[in-house]
Amino acid sequence: MRVTILSKLVLCALLSFGILGCVKQKKPEQNPAIDISTIKEIFNNPIPTPGQADPNKAVLSVNGKKITQGQVMYQANMIAAAAGQRLSREQIMQRSGQIVQRAKDTLIINALLESEVEKEGITISEDEWTAQLGKIREDLPEGSKLEDQLGKAKVEMADFRKSHESRMKIDKLVKIKVPPSAEATVEEARAFYDENPKQFVIPEHIEARLIGIPKKQADTPDAIAQNLAASEEVLKQLKAGGDFEALMEKYSQLPGKTTGGQVKVYRGSTGSEQLEEMLFGLQTNNYSEVVNAPSGFFIYRIDAKVPVATRDFDGAKETILNAMKNRRQQDAAAAYLKKLQDGAEVVDLVEPQKRAAAPAPEKPVPPAPEEK
Repeated sequence: MRVTILSKLVLCALLSFGILGCVKQKKPEQNPAIDISTIKEIFNNPIPTPGQADPNKAVLSVNGKKITQGQVMYQANMIAAAAGQRLSREQIMQRSGQIVQRAKDTLIINALLESEVEKEGITISEDEWTAQLGKIREDLPEGSKLEDQLGKAKVEMADFRKSHESRMKIDKLVKIKVPPSAEATVEEARAFYDENPKQFVIPEHIEARLIGIPKKQADTPDAIAQNLAASEEVLKQLKAGGDFEALMEKYSQLPGKTTGGQVKVYRGSTGSEQLEEMLFGLQTNNYSEVVNAPSGFFIYRIDAKVPVATRDFDGAKETILNAMKNRRQQDAAAAYLKKLQDGAEVVDLVEPQKRAAAPAPEKPVPPAPEEK
């Protein structure tokens, strides 16, 4: 069995950016995708289980430590749930094989790292956990409570703590085994900027605000019709001069409404030429018609139309320097992980003739352009 390139989840655990380093980054909200109700749908109807479906059946062995089918599928569904923020259920199902492979890769890597944590005798103190828990609470959206989120996900606080402490231990391990990388120079950053001009082009996009009513798997035809009617009534009131903030607060069921429903839609990013033609054809302060998408009913208000632009070097310099340092840290972490894998005995117990190999080196990922 070949271990593919390091997953983003694993790299986040490897790099010492803190436990929430991977989810703390603010991503521009694009088209609405899957809300919490649809994430539950993924768990209620999990991605197909290859081979034997017995959750207690051992499917992998990592230095003699068994990984079960249940662990693989749990990890796969966690990955699918995260992917649900940008992919439809149909797209997730089409990628089910890749998701299962990533789940296996992640579990193999975690097993190797956890073994090293035990060898080093790394622990997390009560004070360290208390401080980390405080950071986790601070990073939640305004008005959200951790206990409520865990309750919805049916996760016990003890299990939540165990999972996060495991990652905190890995952070400590990496700080011990992977020293900080050297800072990139301004000359190196300038050379990268000059050699990769396309990376600093900011595509044409619109800045908008969004009111949306998601579709749910359990919705009956009557419920869908009622939500469509409600959306059309909202649009009618908006066009008649209704207060956007009040109507969004009353009708919108999107998580983003707590931050004003702000979204950016980049040309070519939606996968729907028809939607983009309609949105980019609107004038500022105008409303779209009700968009009947697979994930729900949505109304866009166009706040600004931003033409294509190129970020200058001064505006991009810090982004490049940080990205180059992070890239070096990733390379150092990948080299450490490869060393662990080269000395590991990883066996696919379903197909024992297959053996794990070290991941192929990744090509450097250039920094994405950001607006200043």
